[in-house]
Amino acid sequence: MIRSAIVQSDWRFGMSKKKGAVRVGQVGYRGRGRSLAKSWINVEDAELVALADNVDENRQAFSKAFPGISIYDSHTEMLEKENLDILTIGTRASFRPPIIKDATAANIKGIYVEKPVADSLVEADEMINQCKNNGTLLVVGHQRRWTEQFIWIRNAIRNGAIGTPTHGYLYWSAGRLGSNGTHFLDAANFSVNSDPVEVMGTVKYGQNLEKTDVHPTLNERMMKDPGIMGSVTYSNGFRLAIDALNDVLLPFTWIFCGTGGRIDLIQNSEWEIEYWSRDNDLSHLMEPTVTIKDFYSGIGSNPITLRKPPNLAPYDGIDVVSKGYSELIDCIETGDTPSSTGDDARMALEMIVGFHHSSENDGTVVKLPLQGDHRNYKLDTH
Repeated sequence: MIRSAIVQSDWRFGMSKKKGAVRVGQVGYRGRGRSLAKSWINVEDAELVALADNVDENRQAFSKAFPGISIYDSHTEMLEKENLDILTIGTRASFRPPIIKDATAANIKGIYVEKPVADSLVEADEMINQCKNNGTLLVVGHQRRWTEQFIWIRNAIRNGAIGTPTHGYLYWSAGRLGSNGTHFLDAANFSVNSDPVEVMGTVKYGQNLEKTDVHPTLNERMMKDPGIMGSVTYSNGFRLAIDALNDVLLPFTWIFCGTGGRIDLIQNSEWEIEYWSRDNDLSHLMEPTVTIKDFYSGIGSNPITLRKPPNLAPYDGIDVVSKGYSELIDCIETGDTPSSTGDDARMALEMIVGFHHSSENDGTVVKLPLQGDHRNYKLDTH
């Protein structure tokens, strides 16, 4: 059994040994890669045994944080020598295609890759197909899919908590449609449980310096990876309006509305869920027995009421990735489909490419799935 590890001592930054533990290697220990490595600490049935990074500074930082673990300057050498079961890839999207090609050729059982899955649909398709053809399970780090908040929202919508889903709103600050928007769009897709069929929008590059203070690093990134104002239509008829332009300063927010209620999630320092619903679903704009005056005063026989959502565990960025790792291990053993697949991540990427295409054509509606040369469109993410 792959989940048969026995922890022999406390796991503390590379000092523990585990019998039967899944052997994990990682490529990349800069930025996001550092927290990805740390998230393996909480997975009792796995052991991070090796890192590959071609930057000496990153290798030295890893050696201090994880003493006693093998370090390489080449992912190919690590794959040849370490007999790995799972590979974590924490590099930028532009560096991943050859790593995944080599990993699947080395018969790695599972790969956890940071988001976005790729910088183009052609690269995404190539990597996804390589994993499928070689029997390698690919999981992408859209970690909101493992949070109690989004799991509750998804199940609530599926169970009719807001009636028939009709429309919603999504906004986030700091733009960066490719690097950050992939998270927020994927979370919306997961919650609505439907495929997007068309997008339209306008992108804007750089900060809006008339309304926001300049941030040199962020402004530089936003000059390559823009903000977006647009909309998405899903196959079930749900409509999502999006505003993540370069002057949005509010917390990350998702709003899901239906014929019987509404659910809001505000990703502040604490993730806050507010839930309103009616006792019965509605199919008419105004009840025949209610006067127009009473209607606009909020008076009716079927008012919407604020409900108390369940108590959910606070969001923990390290722990939620650990849950993704554990699920990957479980799915390797059972053959089940993970919550965040390569195909799920490709869907978010396709929406992002569609937004760029729409913006370049005066905000025209773009049908999904994309065809032809759009698959070659190259994003500039980090």
